[in-house]
Amino acid sequence: MSNWIAFRFNVNSTVGHGHYTRCNEIAFQLKQLGYQTLAIIDSESSFDVTSSECYFNQCEVVSKITDIQDTIELYKTYQVLSILIDHYH
Repeated sequence: MSNWIAFRFNVNSTVGHGHYTRCNEIAFQLKQLGYQTLAIIDSESSFDVTSSECYFNQCEVVSKITDIQDTIELYKTYQVLSILIDHYH
């Protein structure tokens, strides 16, 4: 059985810092419980996944045009147990 939990949010230098911070903290707590965490962001988003303060196991980028279809495919590929969407739309 998969133990992946996915997070869908956007973040860049001007927007989304609260979304990232909130999701990253939840990812930290889930990792303590043995889950793997997946960040799903769009192509205009950016954050340092190599930072010691980033708790996501994996990050995947989706197209702004096919966002929902790409997210669904990642959900299937990783056999995600649950997805948290922290998004403006």
